[in-house]
Amino acid sequence: LVCEQLGLDLARAGAELDVTADRQFDGGEGTMSLAAGPLRFGANAIRSAKGEARVTYRKDALVAHYQVGAEGLASPLAGLSALAIDGSARSTGGLGRFDLQADLDGEGLAMGRSFESSLASMARSGEGTLVQPVLDRIRASLSRESRGSRLSGSFILRQSPDGTSLVVPQAAMKGGSGKSLLSLSRLKIALASKDGPRVTGNFAIGGAGLPVISGRMEGAPGARLALNIRMPEYRAGTASLALPRLVMVQRPGGALGFSGEARLSGAIPGGRVDGLVVPLEGNWSGRSGIALWRKCVELRFDRLEMADLGLVSSSLPVCPSRSGAIVQSGAQGIRVIAGLPGMELVGSLGSSPIRITSGPAAVAWPGKITVRDVSVALGSPFYVSNFLIGKLDGQLGSVLTGRFEDSDVLLDAVPLDVLDAAGAWQFADGVLTLAEGSFRLEDREQVDRFQPLVARDAVLRLADNVITAQARLREPQSLREIVRSDLVHDLTTGVGSADLFADGIRFDGQL
Repeated sequence: LVCEQLGLDLARAGAELDVTADRQFDGGEGTMSLAAGPLRFGANAIRSAKGEARVTYRKDALVAHYQVGAEGLASPLAGLSALAIDGSARSTGGLGRFDLQADLDGEGLAMGRSFESSLASMARSGEGTLVQPVLDRIRASLSRESRGSRLSGSFILRQSPDGTSLVVPQAAMKGGSGKSLLSLSRLKIALASKDGPRVTGNFAIGGAGLPVISGRMEGAPGARLALNIRMPEYRAGTASLALPRLVMVQRPGGALGFSGEARLSGAIPGGRVDGLVVPLEGNWSGRSGIALWRKCVELRFDRLEMADLGLVSSSLPVCPSRSGAIVQSGAQGIRVIAGLPGMELVGSLGSSPIRITSGPAAVAWPGKITVRDVSVALGSPFYVSNFLIGKLDGQLGSVLTGRFEDSDVLLDAVPLDVLDAAGAWQFADGVLTLAEGSFRLEDREQVDRFQPLVARDAVLRLADNVITAQARLREPQSLREIVRSDLVHDLTTGVGSADLFADGIRFDGQL
């Protein structure tokens, strides 16, 4: 039997019946056996199947005993090398009320191609972040546990005038190591309800090398399903993930709301984070996608590293814009719009202490970042260099670029002040570059030793804790070049050197 429209292909199928009817044809009994060769229905397939049953029907009551077996079961999500079902069925009052009971046993559980491909694709898309090692370990552990795995359990399907229900007293999947991959207990699904299916029961997921997840499903007032989940810390290399609590509620319309907390450690683009605590507050629906954080939340971390910058324990208040949630998905993909009332961060840049404070900040991804009133204090208590930035705009991407203005740079080792600075900036591969720089240079001494000078094309580079800068200093009115300077300043030691060129004469010295 072949039907291309339905994706159906059935071969070598047949059934044998031996039935005896009662004299009035109001009952009877008999046996049935069936066998089928390859069966394909869409993306699902069975290599072979067989079964037999003995049925008695009298006085509007049905009693049946059956056995069914199949080999080579495959679907996009999972497959089984063999499955056997042994059960019975009873009914009263015709078929208006019946119980179907079955015990099942399977072996050779394996990931389906679609599921394995999805895991591999998500791991590749998370390359360079904590997502990759976590998914790679889960994928490898599932593949290893599938060898010698088994499935066992029992279920009862009940039909009555009150509705239909499925009860699973217990079911378990065990991996090749003998450890449980999935266990269900006291699971009940009420299929006939004006509010939709209602589900209650307990589940646990685990296994050698796999995360341990436990939870309970139960009905909630006005909701179709409430799911409470907990996952202790799961480690993969230097990455870790934990869900101390997560509650998911499905509404009758299908929308899913969730609330909880995640704790993460591992690589992030351009660096690493340890002890990141992320509140999980949002909802999802098939129509509008995901919406995360409709109100202000607080992100906390123990340590954050970006290239040579390391920040220690801190928290960041993050708030949504008036347009809705901080994170939203739609036809154009995932969009992030957030605001921060201010930041206060401490840590180190290389071996130098650093303290960063700011006024309001706004982030849009894909898009830009804008920060006001940034103050950076860099260096030890004995020699501190200060960077004061009135406004900083940036374009987010693999390379961070943007512009700054209304800025002052006060290097401790240099008795000169760089004021009203503006220009372009770029941060890539741990290197900060300033270009197209304009500023006014003034003497820091109380009694000025020279008149202020200006620059229009200065450049600065910060890499490996060392600042190098070049500038042409000019007289403000005539713009005549007075001094050309090359500066090197080591933030670790506070020591620097400078080469100055004035009217063809070169001066150099230590700072």
